[in-house]
Amino acid sequence: MSYDFLRDIDRIGMDAYKQGEEDAKKRAIEILASVLENWVHGGDADCIIAEFEEELMKK
Repeated sequence: MSYDFLRDIDRIGMDAYKQGEEDAKKRAIEILASVLENWVHGGDADCIIAEFEEELMKK
């Protein structure tokens, strides 16, 4: 195996990890929004969702 092949495999693995991380963040936001829609009505829920999303998106 050449060094370039191993580097390509490493890059593919990292890309897959990053995509999975982004998918998990989006799913968490969807779940939180769904739960809050069922329990909280009004502007407060929008603020909580926005803050939760902002915190999840920080790197």
